[in-house]
Amino acid sequence: VRERSWRRPPQVEAPPIGWLHVTACRGAAHPGHGNFPQPDAEGSPMARADAHRNRERLIAAAHAAMTTEGPDASLEAIARAAGVGIATLYRNWPTRAHLIREVYADAVSALVDDPHARLAADPPVAALRGWISDLFDLAPSLRAVIESDPHRGLVDGFEAALAVLLDAARGELAGVPPRDLIMALAGIIGILDKPHDRARADALAELLLDGLRYRASSAELVKAPSTGSGDAG
Repeated sequence: VRERSWRRPPQVEAPPIGWLHVTACRGAAHPGHGNFPQPDAEGSPMARADAHRNRERLIAAAHAAMTTEGPDASLEAIARAAGVGIATLYRNWPTRAHLIREVYADAVSALVDDPHARLAADPPVAALRGWISDLFDLAPSLRAVIESDPHRGLVDGFEAALAVLLDAARGELAGVPPRDLIMALAGIIGILDKPHDRARADALAELLLDGLRYRASSAELVKAPSTGSGDAG
């Protein structure tokens, strides 16, 4: 019987600790490992399912905590509410800003993505009113959400979506630069950012829309032709 010859696999340089930590959490292999199997079981279907459940529980707990306590809610308390350790939270989101972006991802997408969908569902002014309402839903955490954006482009996204809605409402509402309206709404949020302030915030937003509506009607009156009797001849 021919004796088999076993050779040790070639040694590869270990990746940096930080990189290894991140990729292990994602179940990814280091590029230098080729096709060698990972020695741990973190990538098994059961482990992935557990990780997914933990992540979903953390998101739900973070959303509940930040809704009631704001973006500065205790991360340790969030982890406890989800039934996991704080290390599990940090494996998913290395900073509070990452967690904030995750918790409010759907709300931010509703404000930034496809304002045409709003216009397809509602008349222009109603669609604009709905957009403002969604913005106010973010009021307690809006500053933290904006600051969590690494590229600081979130306000530009708000402005672009609002421009589409304002353009559609032109005629019923007077034209106004989108950023001016965002600044006015931010002023409302700045002083009325608590849940019990919501009714007053909505009333002030409606007052803004009434002002734009009045300005539009006044402009139409100025442009209207005179109804006088004309020259006596």
